[in-house]
Amino acid sequence: MINEKELQTGYEKKYGMAENSVRSLLASSDGNLYVGYMAGLAVFSPGQDAITHVYTTRDGLCSNFIGCMTEDADGQIWLGSNSGISRYSRHQHLFYNYYIAGSNRSVLHWEDVLFWGNNKNLTYFNPDDIKAFTTSESVVITGLEVNNKPVEIGREVNGQTILSQSIFYTPFVRLNHANRDFALTFNNLSYSESQQKYSYRLRPYQPGWLVANGGEKFRMLTFLPGNMFLR
Repeated sequence: MINEKELQTGYEKKYGMAENSVRSLLASSDGNLYVGYMAGLAVFSPGQDAITHVYTTRDGLCSNFIGCMTEDADGQIWLGSNSGISRYSRHQHLFYNYYIAGSNRSVLHWEDVLFWGNNKNLTYFNPDDIKAFTTSESVVITGLEVNNKPVEIGREVNGQTILSQSIFYTPFVRLNHANRDFALTFNNLSYSESQQKYSYRLRPYQPGWLVANGGEKFRMLTFLPGNMFLR
């Protein structure tokens, strides 16, 4: 921050952030400065002379690498990242992610159209044409595979019967060492035709959220003994 006497730095340290490279900046109509880092998005308030919020994939971003930003006519913040495009609703404090272009490094809002420059091509669309589908608040597990084969109810697999009822109604699953290679399929029951991705983590084995790049399925090739909880 520049005033009449000095150049001020260290805002990240004051907020408790690890210092990292700034990749994009946006002076928004709400009076705040949005800062895109290699590790998330920060909101800087000139009035408070401080960073007030920091967002990462744990808060709904599709990627922490924010390569470019712009604001549309409705005051919504659009973010270009390595994984896709995110729309930030300032009123809801929510992110809506669209996996239509990756490695976004430049964006231009011109005559109600957003133009995105990325490592593949030029992507453009009218923000009003992007539909937001209402989805179920919960994601349900719909299938279980062990060693690349679907697990059937009551069927013995490597010396153990894993499912006594549908996985949909099963609160927990116990797997022996021979069945440590498993996969789960899941769905939010919205059944929309939109492009959707899911975030998951198996605590405490995976402390951070991961994106299920395979769609509605994730696989664990091995895991440590003990109790684990899927979120």
